[in-house]
Amino acid sequence: KEMEIQKRNQDFHPNSLQTFTTEVNSIQVFAEIKGKSLIDVRESTAFTLATARKESGIQHAEKLIAEFIIETANALNMMSAVSESSIQAMAEDVYSIGYFLNVEELAYFFKQLRRGNYGELYNNLNSIKLCSALNKFILERLSYFEDKSAQSHQADKETPTERTNSMSELRNAINVSVKRYGNEKGS
Repeated sequence: KEMEIQKRNQDFHPNSLQTFTTEVNSIQVFAEIKGKSLIDVRESTAFTLATARKESGIQHAEKLIAEFIIETANALNMMSAVSESSIQAMAEDVYSIGYFLNVEELAYFFKQLRRGNYGELYNNLNSIKLCSALNKFILERLSYFEDKSAQSHQADKETPTERTNSMSELRNAINVSVKRYGNEKGS
């Protein structure tokens, strides 16, 4: 029994979809990202919402999103301003826009939303504000991955100096061989 309790209290394992379907909730994911940078979250191998849908159905993915919405509304003291049907609608909208996000990115997004980094909510959390903020987050994410790809591409490219040096060495080797061949023929 004690081992079961310890197992439940262990850190959330982001790659385990079974953990998601049985025990993971928004509070655990928020705890998992505590202290992580945005880069750490984006590099995470946590399962995506699309994977959750594929393995367990869209209801599970939307339920997790709804938990993030509820946690955010609670933290901002807005629960009286949102109804169950609006939470469900927001969860559906978030899934349709951000199905490719992993759960840690989603948690990070809601954490930043709660802090006002995507605009003021003015005691009103609704689908329009949430989708607008999510679109900003996704654009930031896209920019991050574009920059990372460009840096990777740049690192893989040969620098002109290296190429020039290599070509000069090749020319010198050819010239030496041609001269040697010419000298051998003339002798």
